[in-house]
Amino acid sequence: MQGNDINDIPDPKRAAALHQKEQRYRTLVEVTSDWIWEVDRNGRYTFSNRAVAGILGYPPEEVIGRTPFDFMPPAEAARIHRVFGAISAARKPFSGLENINLHKSGRRVVLETSGVPIFDEQGGFRGFRGIDRDVTARKEIEEELRKAHDGLEKKVKKTALEIEAKHTVLQQEIDTDISALKIAEKTLRRREQQLREKTMRLQEMNTALEVLLRKREQDKTTIQKRMLINLRRLVAPYLDSLSDTRLNERQRFLVDTLKSNLNEVMSPFSERLSSALIDLTKTELEIANLVRLGKSTTQIAAALNISYKTAETHRWRIRKKLGLTHKKANLMSYLSRLQDPV
Repeated sequence: MQGNDINDIPDPKRAAALHQKEQRYRTLVEVTSDWIWEVDRNGRYTFSNRAVAGILGYPPEEVIGRTPFDFMPPAEAARIHRVFGAISAARKPFSGLENINLHKSGRRVVLETSGVPIFDEQGGFRGFRGIDRDVTARKEIEEELRKAHDGLEKKVKKTALEIEAKHTVLQQEIDTDISALKIAEKTLRRREQQLREKTMRLQEMNTALEVLLRKREQDKTTIQKRMLINLRRLVAPYLDSLSDTRLNERQRFLVDTLKSNLNEVMSPFSERLSSALIDLTKTELEIANLVRLGKSTTQIAAALNISYKTAETHRWRIRKKLGLTHKKANLMSYLSRLQDPV
């Protein structure tokens, strides 16, 4: 049988199953924190998920029909227009394009953009579809580290110059005051000791800076590993299920895009659970995440293709492992607090 349309599937059960999986896919697109979009050949948005509201403050309906340059400062829009002009002309995929946008409130937001060209059945160019990730916080941290490094380097140079100047004065005093040679020698030894101590402190400061920079790289690697683990436990099962179904070209692209790009997304919820050493199964982790998102037992049962009773049983086991069986604490509120920064 040809085609990916649900109406082309004669078996009602298979059609219902495909519809259910498509709904899961749509849910994933809408709950992801990344902005998923499509633009036509003129660069105007023809599709946007709701994540744009959290990133730029605009609902999807206010984005459709506008271009990416409409949300950038003039100078940035001119720069990106030149860069993207070459990309559009080549009709090739691109990734990691950093660009500055203005939030609806006026604050600056740094986005990292990736996309691929879209072609119709005859090979005609139709535009691009892709994903934007808010990297403002990451850029701010990098800038703070750069400023701290520059400031420390200036202090080291200034101290070294001061030490050199004092050493020069000391040498002149020794050369011009022969009568006080012994006193000068004692003074020299004392100041040389001070110089060694200051030099050691400077070396320690340099060593500490190197350790901090190495630790930053190690932390970055650790965070990346945690993100990959969290994604495999909370998101990958849904994406794998979607990959096994019949999807049209746009759906297949979005699933593949989510698989390749969401590996860099942090999941504080799963990380907090892991750090607390809570022995949750894969299914319990999935249900805990859905409960945190405000999904009812009926919705959870439908999303995971399990019975209502089974979903209720999993919820009870989660409460038990979290130590909430004899407490009146709301499970959704408790799980939401796990996601809050410590």
